[in-house]
Amino acid sequence: MRFFVLFILLALSAAANAQEQKVNIKVVPTDAIVIVNGKIVKLQEGKATLTLPAEIEYTYSVACDGYEGADGSFRLKSKSPFNLTVELNKEDGAESAVATTDVTEDKLEDFLKTQYESKNYSLMLPVIDRFPDNAYALFYKACLYYYGRGVDKDKAKAVELWQQSAEKGCGDAYNRLGLVAESGYFTGSAGNKANQLGAEYYKKAIALGNSLAKYNLAASYYSGSIKRNDKEAFRLFREAANEGVADAMALYGHCIELNYDKDYFKGVSKAERFAEALKWMRKAAENGSTTGCYYLGSAYYYGKLGLASNTMEAYEWFKKGADKGDSDCAYFIQQHYKM
Repeated sequence: MRFFVLFILLALSAAANAQEQKVNIKVVPTDAIVIVNGKIVKLQEGKATLTLPAEIEYTYSVACDGYEGADGSFRLKSKSPFNLTVELNKEDGAESAVATTDVTEDKLEDFLKTQYESKNYSLMLPVIDRFPDNAYALFYKACLYYYGRGVDKDKAKAVELWQQSAEKGCGDAYNRLGLVAESGYFTGSAGNKANQLGAEYYKKAIALGNSLAKYNLAASYYSGSIKRNDKEAFRLFREAANEGVADAMALYGHCIELNYDKDYFKGVSKAERFAEALKWMRKAAENGSTTGCYYLGSAYYYGKLGLASNTMEAYEWFKKGADKGDSDCAYFIQQHYKM
């Protein structure tokens, strides 16, 4: 795992009434890229001094090949200089990422995905700007704006960029538009109309082979946010699970347990069906799905799906889910375990 150490030293003198304030920046390694409020800072040997308006919140991102990116924010409140020092630590034995100038369009999607998952947001921007009409450059640029990662948050601009990306055939963009639609962004409020529009976007993404959209559409059928269709939910969960979507594995296992598609398991014994359900729940949990952790923990706790009751094994899975922020896992621990 890569780590970074971030030191921000604020001088505590004078009242916060300055119109402008100096910001001293120092980064390690010295060839890192620094972006403040969406603009690349020109460094000399890893250092720079900026004069910025006070009483404004600034966001920054720092990235370098082979290092985990750092990002954060600060507000200028004092007349004294603000010192921002960022040190990126490289993982032992880690190989440097490909230089941004070496990224060609055929490698662009993989490069942007890797840097986004590594939080190297600043490293992405110069590459994105080199391919302004590429579907995946537009997609990841939208992601940066939607969440305010390395740039100022701008959801309207993000949605516009996702729409442009989708028009160029990006299934990931259609999937994101489906999520945005379900939130009520296009219709003014969440509800049936928003859910139907979301489903239409998911179907367009699925037509382009997008696995996450299969999971999202299956979840819509499963929950009844659009007209409930258990068989279609089962089919889409199964396809997404087989394509590697961890949460789909969890829901697919749960649907097997509840026998959502009786025809699919016709002639299969209950014990065999339960074994298949357990297999997918375990696979989901082992692949990072907190829903999978909850289902697997429940199976151990209550002795379901052919398992003997094992409350301590159950606790381990509930804790894994809770540690990743799953409220159901955390609540189960609170209710059933004395800590």
